[in-house]
Amino acid sequence: MNIGIFGGGFNPMHYGHLEMIEKVFFEKKIDKMIIVPDNESPFKKFNYTYAPRELRLEGIKIMLEESAYKDKIEIDTKYLFKKSITLTHKVIENYKKEYPGDNLVLIIGGDQFVDFHKWIFYKNILRQSDLLVLPRTQYKKTNKSIDDKKSNVEIMNCKISNISSTMIRRGSWKNNLPLESWKLFFKKNAFSESIIKEYVSASRLKHTKDVVYYITTLAIKNSLDVDACKRSAYFHDISKEWGIKKTKKYMSEYLFSYKNLPFPILHQYASADFIKRTYTEDNKDVLNSISCHTTGKKNMSTYEKVLYIADKINKGRKYKDIRFLRKLVNKNIEIGFLAVLKSSKKYFEDKKIELSKNQREMFEYYRI
Repeated sequence: MNIGIFGGGFNPMHYGHLEMIEKVFFEKKIDKMIIVPDNESPFKKFNYTYAPRELRLEGIKIMLEESAYKDKIEIDTKYLFKKSITLTHKVIENYKKEYPGDNLVLIIGGDQFVDFHKWIFYKNILRQSDLLVLPRTQYKKTNKSIDDKKSNVEIMNCKISNISSTMIRRGSWKNNLPLESWKLFFKKNAFSESIIKEYVSASRLKHTKDVVYYITTLAIKNSLDVDACKRSAYFHDISKEWGIKKTKKYMSEYLFSYKNLPFPILHQYASADFIKRTYTEDNKDVLNSISCHTTGKKNMSTYEKVLYIADKINKGRKYKDIRFLRKLVNKNIEIGFLAVLKSSKKYFEDKKIELSKNQREMFEYYRI
């Protein structure tokens, strides 16, 4: 029996991976497949971030439900939950012992084949298994260090879709993985930092991370949904740096009734609407918090208050009495919130900044 070994970080597993699976079965290259998600690859850079292992495993299961050959596929999780780096030659060696009478077929993409000769003990891998390469459209098909005509290496005559886990982590998820899988990762903030990096400058990213850090503390202290609070913090400023032209165009297209409001506050509405349309955010606490994080509003929920507070007095902010405000917030969220409102109103008065309708109603509602 030919047993296919298909390993990787699957961070996350996507339709490109599924296409590879379907192709090798359809061409009758294998009779059975073992999916081997790993804990950590020796080829990833030191700052590479993996989604939590449980999420990646669940993402694999969701994807495999769409396979016509799912009954011939099993998932081996023993390497996923190991603390050490996964080395392919050790994996193959172990499977050779487990299946001594069968032929192993290691399945890799064309992008991996280009550097296959750099894999640790790659010759041992070739001695114990066949190598089946499925090229992606934009990668070379050859490896000058390995003569596929004289070895047990087969490069399939196909072009797998140009989908990568990297592009998904950066937010390009549509048509690249199932909606259920995307929501799984998105709601747990698995890729939130990678996504927001695509939209904001370094200084804005620092502010965002400061807000995330502070709101996490507030969420835990006030028994709120931590992941929801973190999403509101990560994406509250996603449209902040669009500029006037792009923002006005977006408002005219999707939020026409808001388009004539002052430009400095438009991003709170645009950001909430954008993550709903683009990234499937459907949590009302998240959307409502983002849509009032700049101006505030009357009768705010605790979720709305913690984002408003985290945006105003996170560790990146530097102004008089901010430490005092943080102490009040940490002691009692309601008392601290009112103190932050008083500080905000004084700032507007000192700078002679005209208040928006929401701000006037908020200060009147809370008797500030």
